[in-house]
Amino acid sequence: MIPETIVRRNRNGAQTYRRIAIEQCTRTDGRETRFIVWESACRTCGKLFYVTSGSSKTAIAKKPGIVHCPEHRARTTEAARARDAAFAERYSLSGAPP
Repeated sequence: MIPETIVRRNRNGAQTYRRIAIEQCTRTDGRETRFIVWESACRTCGKLFYVTSGSSKTAIAKKPGIVHCPEHRARTTEAARARDAAFAERYSLSGAPP
């Protein structure tokens, strides 16, 4: 069972992630797998951003751990910004932070 919401706590407070979708994909070795798309709000500006994790219990426990939108992450690549924009366009179901 994959949870609807995850709350991650650390020394800086809590971050809430809401499950948006579970997507199927084909790995490079040809096997079918799935991943989860999570939505959260940036700790700095409050803007919604999206992260992904695997669907196993271990992957969910380790991720998501990102707490900032691409604009406020220390080492954000153009690929990460493009991926976040694509998820935002595809899953912009809510306009409010989770």
